[in-house]
Amino acid sequence: ALAADFGPVNLGVVHDFCNWMEKKFKLQQEEERLSGCRREIVYYLSENTAHQTNAAFLIATYLVTKMQWTPDRAWAPFGCIKPSPFAPYPDASFAEEAASPGCVEAS
Repeated sequence: ALAADFGPVNLGVVHDFCNWMEKKFKLQQEEERLSGCRREIVYYLSENTAHQTNAAFLIATYLVTKMQWTPDRAWAPFGCIKPSPFAPYPDASFAEEAASPGCVEAS
């Protein structure tokens, strides 16, 4: 149902997120160069399943598109979380409920 739609996010959001991450990494590198201390970038959010699903999608997409990771490598840190906090993306079409097409492999 369209009202239940929460993702995947559109390409504009993916583009903005990737640019935001690039800026964070550049700032991190500059701070490390000046201070000599290694700092981690931590991305955190609420326990909302839709937010967690979209965040994992965005981070994995960043790793694939900007860091040249394989989809399997990008998903590995998320795939080992048990129980999985992620929800499948709902079908937002106006069609009658149909059988789920199943999981599609990215690699």
